Amino acid sequence: MKNEPIKTGWSATAQNYPASEPPAAAGSKNNLTFFHRLPQRYVIKDTDDRRMLTCLEAPNIAVQVEADLTVSASAAHKSSPGTIYLDGVAQVAPFMDIEKQIYNFDHHEGCLRPFTLSTCEQVLVMILKGLDLRGRDWKVFANEPDLDTVLAIWLLFNHQRVNQKNSDGLRRLYALVRLEGIIDAHGLEMTVLSAFPSDLSMKTKKMIDYLRAEENELKKNGDWEEKDYLQYTALILHKIDRLMYKSHDFSDFKELRELARSEIGDHRLAVVIEAELGIYELEPYLNRIYGESLGLVILKKAEGFYTLRRLDPFMPVGLNNVYQKLNAMDPDVSCRKNGRKWGGSDDIGGSPRGTATKLTPQEIAQACRDAFQKTGFVGHALHFFHALAIVAAILGASEICKFYLTANFSPDNISRINSSFVSDLSFFGALAFFSALSLVIVSRTRWWRFGIRVPTGKDWWLLFPVIVLAVFAQGI
Repeated sequence: MKNEPIKTGWSATAQNYPASEPPAAAGSKNNLTFFHRLPQRYVIKDTDDRRMLTCLEAPNIAVQVEADLTVSASAAHKSSPGTIYLDGVAQVAPFMDIEKQIYNFDHHEGCLRPFTLSTCEQVLVMILKGLDLRGRDWKVFANEPDLDTVLAIWLLFNHQRVNQKNSDGLRRLYALVRLEGIIDAHGLEMTVLSAFPSDLSMKTKKMIDYLRAEENELKKNGDWEEKDYLQYTALILHKIDRLMYKSHDFSDFKELRELARSEIGDHRLAVVIEAELGIYELEPYLNRIYGESLGLVILKKAEGFYTLRRLDPFMPVGLNNVYQKLNAMDPDVSCRKNGRKWGGSDDIGGSPRGTATKLTPQEIAQACRDAFQKTGFVGHALHFFHALAIVAAILGASEICKFYLTANFSPDNISRINSSFVSDLSFFGALAFFSALSLVIVSRTRWWRFGIRVPTGKDWWLLFPVIVLAVFAQGI
């Protein structure tokens, strides 16, 4: 996975459309200087299967904006938990499945449009009623980044900041969402429904014109359909930041990137992050972003060097179980006495000292999940039958090889060579070959996971006399 840089687009050379300055309502005399003091929070993640837009302050929310994307009503209701559809993607009336956590914010299909709030208004109402998106991964789907949809995306990304502000600090946001909602649902001629005072209506309309300047220019030139929707969405999200935030709003902002995550049971998360600050400095900020769901954090300090921290001291499993899993997976871990290992206390620890681990963030997150996962009877039974199938295949292949190898000996040859010796040699030779082949496939050449290493120290010499005596004891 890689993060794609975002084009801010505040100069004519950065984009194919002219830049525009925010209206005076942005609250800064020098708007351009003001903007550059705001952090770049919106990032496009380029994965193997698709590109997704996310926010550094809401890394669990991934947004996909794809032209003409639609899903049927039945498919929408059967979506995986943690799915949000925006503004016409789901061909069904607006709905909320609280149990499965599936939402469809829409005012197109299956509803009376004159009586239904716009998409951004629906999202704002849900956030003000306490919608908290921190507890799980969310996938948000949109098919066109018009202002109604982009405002809804901005609200989802910024729902924690919206919830933390008082109503006086949100008046500009309320006005923007309300007026855009009326325009999107009913048209420009119905803006009087807002009942705004003339000066507020004029300022809010200027904000909408500022946010829609690029969209109008692209549609006028016939370039709207060819535009990179994710890049465009990120641009408008930055512009909304310019209108809604001042530099001091981000005094507590910490730039961190989430590299991987996994669920570790009991609605807890283990996340691998990258940041320049120390683990203790980040704890309050992490608690704000992830809430009570964050149980284990792995901080990447440099390439191949990590610090592990258990944030919840009451979790049933400590870091010692995680160290065992990581040491079993890491190819650079030494099992020798005082060797390089993952280790530390049960609450904080790190990667092997003096050498960089070769584990990827995804593998580290997987090790955390495996360490906390409780395997029941069914899981043990499946593992047993899986091992049984492999052993049966090895024995069967060895028997087949023994049959064909012994069949090639003529009666004269068999009279000179002990037939039992030939049979045993063929069988055990094939058994050793297929066992080694299976071990290579299963271990993925990580032999140390099965205890196969070069001997170390002198203790192993104590076994040598026992082995010699066993050889003389009828060739055992």
